Amino acid sequence: MNERKVSEDVALVANVMSRKLIKIDANGSALQVAKKMSENKVSSVILTSNHDKIEGIITERDLVRKMCAKDALPSKTPLISLLTKLSSIITIDKNSTVEEAAYVMLKNGVRHLPVTEGNRKDIIGIITTTDFAKYLERTLESSDSQSSLLLQALCTEEEPTEERDIP
Repeated sequence: MNERKVSEDVALVANVMSRKLIKIDANGSALQVAKKMSENKVSSVILTSNHDKIEGIITERDLVRKMCAKDALPSKTPLISLLTKLSSIITIDKNSTVEEAAYVMLKNGVRHLPVTEGNRKDIIGIITTTDFAKYLERTLESSDSQSSLLLQALCTEEEPTEERDIP
């Protein structure tokens, strides 16, 4: 295997990514995927077909832009009409640096980057902007309490509550 040798101060995608891949059958509905995302507290799901073959990925952004914005009924909207197909998914190798992953995300306007090892279709994990925030939180010096507090707010496991009226 061609493992990249890097200094200790360079973080690799493999050390920051999430290995928790949530999968759902591509023949399901948008309502099913939304429930699955909510139950697992994730913002993307891998869509599979026969024999666990990966067909693509669907994100919260896909649900909003391709379904909600078109006033489509979630229980009647097939996932296949919303997914980003595997052939067009931008991926990154697990041995890439987090800086390279951030660059790929920025360049392509994505917030979820499936991680591969060797074969492009073999997704072994996913790295997200939340993973970057958690990584930065862990690596920040304790003397920078303001930045640490900001990153903690980004890394919370709970979704923000609705805005409240302030008297």
